[in-house]
Amino acid sequence: MKTLVRILRLVLVNKYSYVIYPTLTATSLLFLFYCIYSSGCLKNATDTENTRSIRDVNKLSGTELSECYLFLLIISSPKAITQRKAIRDTWLKLKTSGHVNRKFFIGTKGLSQATQIELAKEQIEHSDLLFLNDFVDSYESLTEKLLRSIVWVSRYINAKFVMKLDDDSFVRLDTILSDLQLKQYLGRLYWGFFRGNSIVKRIGKWAENSWYLSDHYLPYALGGGYILSSELIEYVARNHDMLQFYKSEDVSLGVWLAPVKLNRIHDIRFDTEFKSRGCNNTDVVSHKQKPEDMYAKYDQLVHNNRLCKVEKETSFTFDYNWGVPPSQCCKRVKRSSL
Repeated sequence: MKTLVRILRLVLVNKYSYVIYPTLTATSLLFLFYCIYSSGCLKNATDTENTRSIRDVNKLSGTELSECYLFLLIISSPKAITQRKAIRDTWLKLKTSGHVNRKFFIGTKGLSQATQIELAKEQIEHSDLLFLNDFVDSYESLTEKLLRSIVWVSRYINAKFVMKLDDDSFVRLDTILSDLQLKQYLGRLYWGFFRGNSIVKRIGKWAENSWYLSDHYLPYALGGGYILSSELIEYVARNHDMLQFYKSEDVSLGVWLAPVKLNRIHDIRFDTEFKSRGCNNTDVVSHKQKPEDMYAKYDQLVHNNRLCKVEKETSFTFDYNWGVPPSQCCKRVKRSSL
Protein backbone atom coordinates (compact mmCIF):
# COMPACT_ATOMS: atom_id res chain seq x y z
CA MET A 1 0.00 0.00 0.00
CA LYS A 2 2.88 2.36 0.74
CA THR A 3 4.14 1.83 -2.80
CA LEU A 4 0.80 2.83 -4.29
CA VAL A 5 0.62 5.96 -2.14
CA ARG A 6 4.09 6.96 -3.34
CA ILE A 7 3.04 6.54 -6.96
CA LEU A 8 -0.04 8.70 -6.43
CA ARG A 9 2.08 11.43 -4.84
CA LEU A 10 4.39 11.35 -7.85
CA VAL A 11 1.47 11.64 -10.27
CA LEU A 12 0.09 14.76 -8.56
CA VAL A 13 2.72 17.22 -9.80
CA ASN A 14 2.43 20.64 -11.37
CA LYS A 15 2.05 21.12 -15.10
CA TYR A 16 5.75 21.72 -15.71
CA SER A 17 6.80 18.39 -14.24
CA TYR A 18 7.67 15.22 -16.09
CA VAL A 19 6.48 11.82 -14.91
CA ILE A 20 6.70 8.27 -16.09
CA TYR A 21 3.01 7.37 -15.63
CA PRO A 22 0.15 9.42 -17.11
CA THR A 23 -2.68 10.64 -14.92
CA LEU A 24 -4.34 7.54 -13.52
CA THR A 25 -8.01 6.77 -13.89
CA ALA A 26 -9.92 4.26 -11.78
CA THR A 27 -9.33 1.56 -14.38
CA SER A 28 -5.62 2.22 -14.64
CA LEU A 29 -5.40 2.15 -10.84
CA LEU A 30 -6.89 -1.33 -10.87
CA PHE A 31 -4.35 -2.28 -13.49
CA LEU A 32 -1.59 -0.83 -11.32
CA PHE A 33 -2.77 -2.87 -8.32
CA TYR A 34 -2.63 -5.97 -10.48
CA CYS A 35 0.85 -5.05 -11.64
CA ILE A 36 2.14 -4.53 -8.10
CA TYR A 37 0.78 -7.68 -6.57
CA SER A 38 1.00 -10.17 -9.46
CA SER A 39 3.79 -9.36 -11.92
CA GLY A 40 6.29 -7.78 -9.58
CA CYS A 41 6.94 -4.95 -12.05
CA LEU A 42 7.71 -2.57 -9.17
CA LYS A 43 10.35 -4.78 -7.66
CA ASN A 44 12.93 -1.99 -7.62
CA ALA A 45 10.82 0.37 -5.50
CA THR A 46 12.67 2.01 -2.64
CA ASP A 47 11.63 3.79 0.55
CA THR A 48 14.02 6.69 0.15
CA GLU A 49 12.14 9.94 0.77
CA ASN A 50 14.83 12.35 -0.32
CA THR A 51 15.26 11.12 -3.92
CA ARG A 52 14.04 13.36 -6.73
CA SER A 53 10.57 12.36 -7.90
CA ILE A 54 11.57 11.58 -11.49
CA ARG A 55 14.28 9.19 -10.34
CA ASP A 56 11.85 7.53 -7.92
CA VAL A 57 9.42 6.93 -10.74
CA ASN A 58 12.16 5.53 -12.94
CA LYS A 59 13.08 3.12 -10.15
CA LEU A 60 9.44 2.13 -9.79
CA SER A 61 9.24 1.39 -13.50
CA GLY A 62 12.28 -0.85 -13.31
CA THR A 63 14.73 1.63 -14.83
CA GLU A 64 17.65 3.19 -12.97
CA LEU A 65 19.10 5.90 -15.19
CA SER A 66 22.88 6.09 -15.27
CA GLU A 67 25.66 7.62 -17.29
CA CYS A 68 25.87 6.62 -20.94
CA TYR A 69 27.98 7.45 -23.97
CA LEU A 70 25.06 7.98 -26.35
CA PHE A 71 21.46 8.74 -25.37
CA LEU A 72 18.71 8.21 -27.95
CA LEU A 73 15.98 10.83 -27.61
CA ILE A 74 13.22 9.29 -29.73
CA ILE A 75 10.15 11.42 -30.40
CA SER A 76 7.16 9.08 -30.53
CA SER A 77 3.38 9.28 -30.50
CA PRO A 78 1.06 7.47 -28.09
CA LYS A 79 -0.31 5.09 -30.73
CA ALA A 80 3.00 4.27 -32.48
CA ILE A 81 3.26 0.89 -30.76
CA THR A 82 4.23 -1.02 -33.90
CA GLN A 83 6.91 1.53 -34.75
CA ARG A 84 8.49 1.22 -31.31
CA LYS A 85 8.32 -2.57 -31.48
CA ALA A 86 10.04 -2.55 -34.87
CA ILE A 87 12.82 -0.34 -33.49
CA ARG A 88 13.39 -2.66 -30.53
CA ASP A 89 13.34 -5.73 -32.79
CA THR A 90 15.73 -4.33 -35.39
CA TRP A 91 18.26 -1.52 -35.30
CA LEU A 92 18.50 -1.24 -31.50
CA LYS A 93 20.19 -4.64 -31.70
CA LEU A 94 22.95 -3.26 -33.92
CA LYS A 95 24.97 -1.76 -31.08
CA THR A 96 28.43 -3.36 -31.03
CA SER A 97 30.16 -1.22 -28.42
CA GLY A 98 29.60 1.76 -26.17
CA HIS A 99 26.95 2.38 -23.54
CA VAL A 100 23.67 3.41 -25.16
CA ASN A 101 20.44 4.36 -23.38
CA ARG A 102 17.14 5.45 -24.89
CA LYS A 103 13.68 6.79 -24.17
CA PHE A 104 10.62 7.19 -26.37
CA PHE A 105 9.14 10.59 -25.45
CA ILE A 106 5.33 10.67 -25.45
CA GLY A 107 2.84 13.36 -24.40
CA THR A 108 0.07 11.93 -22.22
CA LYS A 109 -2.49 14.67 -21.54
CA GLY A 110 -6.00 13.85 -22.75
CA LEU A 111 -5.28 10.24 -23.67
CA SER A 112 -8.13 7.77 -23.55
CA GLN A 113 -8.34 5.22 -20.78
CA ALA A 114 -7.58 2.40 -23.22
CA THR A 115 -4.46 4.17 -24.55
CA GLN A 116 -3.21 4.81 -21.01
CA ILE A 117 -3.52 1.13 -20.16
CA GLU A 118 -1.74 0.05 -23.34
CA LEU A 119 1.11 2.45 -22.60
CA ALA A 120 1.33 1.21 -19.01
CA LYS A 121 1.60 -2.38 -20.26
CA GLU A 122 4.31 -1.37 -22.75
CA GLN A 123 6.23 0.49 -20.05
CA ILE A 124 6.11 -2.47 -17.68
CA GLU A 125 7.51 -4.73 -20.39
CA HIS A 126 10.23 -2.45 -21.75
CA SER A 127 10.82 0.44 -19.29
CA ASP A 128 11.85 2.75 -22.13
CA LEU A 129 8.95 5.22 -22.35
CA LEU A 130 9.15 8.73 -20.97
CA PHE A 131 5.74 10.34 -20.51
CA LEU A 132 5.48 14.13 -20.61
CA ASN A 133 2.69 14.89 -18.17
CA ASP A 134 0.14 17.61 -18.94
CA PHE A 135 1.32 17.80 -22.57
CA VAL A 136 -1.02 17.09 -25.48
CA ASP A 137 0.88 15.10 -28.08
CA SER A 138 0.25 16.57 -31.53
CA TYR A 139 2.18 17.34 -34.68
CA GLU A 140 1.56 21.06 -34.20
CA SER A 141 3.29 21.03 -30.79
CA LEU A 142 6.47 19.20 -31.81
CA THR A 143 8.72 22.19 -31.08
CA GLU A 144 7.51 22.40 -27.49
CA LYS A 145 7.79 18.63 -27.17
CA LEU A 146 11.39 18.71 -28.40
CA LEU A 147 12.31 21.45 -25.94
CA ARG A 148 10.64 19.69 -23.01
CA SER A 149 12.48 16.50 -23.95
CA ILE A 150 15.83 18.29 -24.11
CA VAL A 151 15.21 19.88 -20.70
CA TRP A 152 14.42 16.45 -19.24
CA VAL A 153 17.57 14.93 -20.75
CA SER A 154 19.66 17.78 -19.38
CA ARG A 155 18.29 17.23 -15.87
CA TYR A 156 18.36 13.46 -15.64
CA ILE A 157 20.75 12.00 -18.22
CA ASN A 158 24.52 12.23 -18.18
CA ALA A 159 25.51 11.42 -21.76
CA LYS A 160 28.43 12.54 -23.89
CA PHE A 161 26.18 12.68 -26.97
CA VAL A 162 22.44 12.83 -27.58
CA MET A 163 20.87 11.60 -30.81
CA LYS A 164 17.43 13.00 -31.55
CA LEU A 165 15.32 10.69 -33.71
CA ASP A 166 11.81 10.21 -34.98
CA ASP A 167 10.17 6.85 -34.41
CA ASP A 168 10.15 6.17 -38.16
CA SER A 169 13.94 6.35 -38.50
CA PHE A 170 16.24 3.35 -38.97
CA VAL A 171 19.74 3.83 -37.53
CA ARG A 172 23.06 2.07 -38.08
CA LEU A 173 24.01 2.25 -34.43
CA ASP A 174 27.21 0.30 -34.99
CA THR A 175 28.46 2.84 -37.54
CA ILE A 176 27.28 5.83 -35.49
CA LEU A 177 29.17 4.64 -32.41
CA SER A 178 32.30 3.94 -34.43
CA ASP A 179 32.21 7.38 -36.08
CA LEU A 180 31.58 9.13 -32.78
CA GLN A 181 34.89 7.80 -31.50
CA LEU A 182 36.55 9.93 -34.20
CA LYS A 183 34.29 12.97 -33.88
CA GLN A 184 34.24 13.19 -30.08
CA TYR A 185 37.35 15.37 -30.13
CA LEU A 186 35.73 18.04 -32.30
CA GLY A 187 34.15 19.80 -29.33
CA ARG A 188 30.57 21.03 -29.60
CA LEU A 189 29.06 18.81 -32.28
CA TYR A 190 25.91 19.33 -34.35
CA TRP A 191 25.94 16.44 -36.82
CA GLY A 192 23.27 15.59 -39.38
CA PHE A 193 21.94 16.55 -42.82
CA PHE A 194 21.64 20.34 -43.07
CA ARG A 195 19.52 22.72 -45.09
CA GLY A 196 20.17 26.43 -45.47
CA ASN A 197 18.15 27.36 -48.55
CA SER A 198 14.65 26.58 -47.31
CA ILE A 199 12.25 29.44 -48.01
CA VAL A 200 10.16 30.62 -45.05
CA LYS A 201 6.55 29.47 -45.23
CA ARG A 202 4.21 32.46 -45.12
CA ILE A 203 0.83 30.90 -45.91
CA GLY A 204 -1.01 27.78 -44.83
CA LYS A 205 -1.09 26.03 -41.50
CA TRP A 206 2.73 26.01 -41.29
CA ALA A 207 3.04 29.77 -41.85
CA GLU A 208 5.72 31.32 -39.64
CA ASN A 209 3.98 34.44 -38.39
CA SER A 210 6.71 35.26 -35.89
CA TRP A 211 9.68 34.76 -38.25
CA TYR A 212 11.60 37.95 -39.06
CA LEU A 213 15.24 36.81 -39.12
CA SER A 214 15.77 36.45 -42.88
CA ASP A 215 14.04 35.43 -46.11
CA HIS A 216 15.32 31.87 -45.61
CA TYR A 217 15.39 29.67 -42.55
CA LEU A 218 18.73 29.63 -40.78
CA PRO A 219 20.83 26.48 -41.38
CA TYR A 220 19.42 23.52 -39.47
CA ALA A 221 19.81 19.75 -39.35
CA LEU A 222 16.76 17.83 -40.51
CA GLY A 223 14.86 16.17 -37.69
CA GLY A 224 14.71 12.56 -38.86
CA GLY A 225 17.98 12.19 -36.97
CA TYR A 226 20.87 14.32 -35.75
CA ILE A 227 23.45 14.23 -32.98
CA LEU A 228 24.29 16.89 -30.40
CA SER A 229 27.14 16.94 -27.91
CA SER A 230 26.20 17.32 -24.26
CA GLU A 231 27.30 20.97 -24.07
CA LEU A 232 24.68 21.94 -26.66
CA ILE A 233 21.97 20.05 -24.81
CA GLU A 234 22.91 21.93 -21.65
CA TYR A 235 22.95 25.25 -23.51
CA VAL A 236 19.44 24.81 -24.89
CA ALA A 237 18.06 23.54 -21.58
CA ARG A 238 19.65 26.36 -19.59
CA ASN A 239 18.03 28.98 -21.84
CA HIS A 240 14.75 27.18 -22.50
CA ASP A 241 12.52 29.87 -21.03
CA MET A 242 13.90 32.53 -23.43
CA LEU A 243 13.69 30.56 -26.68
CA GLN A 244 11.31 31.45 -29.51
CA PHE A 245 9.14 28.64 -30.89
CA TYR A 246 8.68 28.19 -34.63
CA LYS A 247 6.35 25.78 -36.38
CA SER A 248 9.20 23.46 -37.38
CA GLU A 249 11.10 21.81 -34.52
CA ASP A 250 14.16 21.39 -36.78
CA VAL A 251 14.15 25.06 -37.76
CA SER A 252 13.69 26.05 -34.12
CA LEU A 253 16.75 24.12 -32.98
CA GLY A 254 18.81 25.63 -35.82
CA VAL A 255 17.84 29.10 -34.60
CA TRP A 256 18.51 28.26 -30.95
CA LEU A 257 22.04 27.08 -31.83
CA ALA A 258 22.76 29.76 -34.46
CA PRO A 259 24.89 32.03 -32.21
CA VAL A 260 26.82 29.18 -30.60
CA LYS A 261 30.42 28.40 -31.46
CA LEU A 262 30.17 24.79 -32.61
CA ASN A 263 31.03 22.29 -35.35
CA ARG A 264 28.24 21.68 -37.87
CA ILE A 265 28.90 18.44 -39.72
CA HIS A 266 26.81 17.84 -42.83
CA ASP A 267 26.62 14.16 -43.70
CA ILE A 268 24.89 12.78 -46.81
CA ARG A 269 24.60 9.40 -45.07
CA PHE A 270 21.79 10.95 -42.98
CA ASP A 271 18.75 10.36 -45.21
CA THR A 272 16.53 12.51 -43.00
CA GLU A 273 14.45 14.72 -45.29
CA PHE A 274 10.64 14.77 -45.36
CA LYS A 275 10.73 11.79 -47.71
CA SER A 276 13.42 9.17 -48.22
CA ARG A 277 15.95 9.72 -50.99
CA GLY A 278 16.03 5.98 -51.65
CA CYS A 279 18.46 3.47 -50.18
CA ASN A 280 22.24 3.46 -50.11
CA ASN A 281 24.33 0.87 -48.31
CA THR A 282 26.39 3.58 -46.61
CA ASP A 283 23.39 5.36 -45.04
CA VAL A 284 23.52 5.67 -41.25
CA VAL A 285 20.01 7.11 -40.75
CA SER A 286 17.04 6.29 -42.98
CA HIS A 287 13.95 8.40 -42.28
CA LYS A 288 10.32 7.71 -43.21
CA GLN A 289 10.57 3.96 -42.65
CA LYS A 290 7.52 1.79 -42.02
CA PRO A 291 7.92 -1.18 -39.65
CA GLU A 292 8.18 -3.55 -42.61
CA ASP A 293 11.00 -1.40 -44.04
CA MET A 294 12.90 -1.68 -40.75
CA TYR A 295 12.55 -5.45 -40.65
CA ALA A 296 13.69 -5.70 -44.27
CA LYS A 297 16.78 -3.54 -43.67
CA TYR A 298 17.65 -5.44 -40.52
CA ASP A 299 17.28 -8.77 -42.33
CA GLN A 300 19.61 -7.54 -45.08
CA LEU A 301 22.21 -6.44 -42.55
CA VAL A 302 22.10 -9.67 -40.57
CA HIS A 303 22.13 -12.08 -43.51
CA ASN A 304 23.88 -10.14 -46.29
CA ASN A 305 25.89 -7.48 -44.43
CA ARG A 306 24.32 -4.66 -46.43
CA LEU A 307 21.46 -2.26 -45.79
CA CYS A 308 19.61 -2.37 -49.10
CA LYS A 309 18.26 -5.28 -51.07
CA VAL A 310 18.75 -3.04 -54.11
CA GLU A 311 20.40 0.38 -53.92
CA LYS A 312 18.30 3.15 -55.43
CA GLU A 313 18.29 6.95 -55.58
CA THR A 314 14.80 8.41 -55.81
CA SER A 315 15.99 12.02 -55.38
CA PHE A 316 19.36 13.73 -55.47
CA THR A 317 21.39 14.75 -52.45
CA PHE A 318 23.98 17.50 -51.92
CA ASP A 319 27.10 18.40 -50.04
CA TYR A 320 26.50 21.56 -48.02
CA ASN A 321 28.75 24.39 -49.22
CA TRP A 322 29.59 26.37 -46.07
CA GLY A 323 31.64 28.86 -48.11
CA VAL A 324 28.65 30.55 -49.78
CA PRO A 325 25.46 32.24 -48.48
CA PRO A 326 22.86 29.73 -47.23
CA SER A 327 20.58 30.43 -50.21
CA GLN A 328 23.32 28.96 -52.44
CA CYS A 329 24.40 26.16 -50.14
CA CYS A 330 22.64 23.12 -51.41
CA LYS A 331 22.85 22.26 -55.09
CA ARG A 332 21.64 18.73 -55.63
CA VAL A 333 23.61 16.22 -57.68
CA LYS A 334 23.65 12.48 -58.15
CA ARG A 335 25.27 10.75 -55.22
CA SER A 336 27.88 9.19 -57.50
CA SER A 337 28.92 12.70 -58.58
CA LEU A 338 29.83 13.91 -55.11
